[in-house]
Amino acid sequence: MKKLEDGEFKLKDSKGKTVLKNPTDAVRNLYDLYIIQASIGKDLGFGKYFSEEQLKWYEEVDNLSDFYEKGPGKNGEDIATNIALPLLENFIVTSDEAIKNQNTSANLRFAHAETTIPFITLLDINGYSAKEDSFEKVYDKWLGRDISGMSTNIQWIFYKNDKNDILVKILHNEKDAELPIATSMKPYYKWDDVKNFYTNKLK
Repeated sequence: MKKLEDGEFKLKDSKGKTVLKNPTDAVRNLYDLYIIQASIGKDLGFGKYFSEEQLKWYEEVDNLSDFYEKGPGKNGEDIATNIALPLLENFIVTSDEAIKNQNTSANLRFAHAETTIPFITLLDINGYSAKEDSFEKVYDKWLGRDISGMSTNIQWIFYKNDKNDILVKILHNEKDAELPIATSMKPYYKWDDVKNFYTNKLK
């Protein structure tokens, strides 16, 4: 830490970019190791370097970053979620094709949080798209770890009822998602209603 502080020691990646140049970088890297260890199902002991208060502070910083850089953000700002518009359009087109041709069992896509958070926000499920101008209020109502943690997934599952209506249920992390669309069959929604709702978002 002393060498980092005095500029005597720097750590570079394989491309020569400095990734560790000061004590703040070192602590941040330790925290990243701490949160990643949960994903491999093993406690490697990185938590001992932090107090509970420090861990909560870092989590709040990460949460704010996700909210404003990838999520709903402030009122009047849509740049973070607009990046997901082409993906939403693709979901609509491929869903219509699957319904028409009846030859698709599943259509899978894989992405990182930079894609999933804007997409989940754009879908307007579970109130996750609510914007917030006040930093202090974000952590109380929007938790990035729940919205887009490891293995986050969004599923559109299609059904046909006895009236030949095409219904869709959206799952977020295997749990029924609520849409701001009128339905008498929650968690099922008429595909035409869902399609119209999202097509209007594209406009």
